[in-house]
Amino acid sequence: LERLAPPLGSLLGQGPRILFPDPGSTLLPDPEGRISVRTRCPAAPCTLYINGRESPAGDHFVPPAPGFYTISLVDANGESATSRVEVREP
Repeated sequence: LERLAPPLGSLLGQGPRILFPDPGSTLLPDPEGRISVRTRCPAAPCTLYINGRESPAGDHFVPPAPGFYTISLVDANGESATSRVEVREP
């Protein structure tokens, strides 16, 4: 089946959102090597993915190396939000 219209939650601005980091951001890890992620997910549970792999922590990830990362958030309804960022060495 093909979806012909976006989900209603997306139209109303009620779907999942990645509040930080913004798409296209260039980031430096914190002293523990983490990148913080802030999300809004009205249809819990939500799952955070980094480069297509589920992240064990819902509020951060630890990049193994500098480079580009795709952060995705998927809610219980299957709606999603994505942000692609660059991580540089501190």
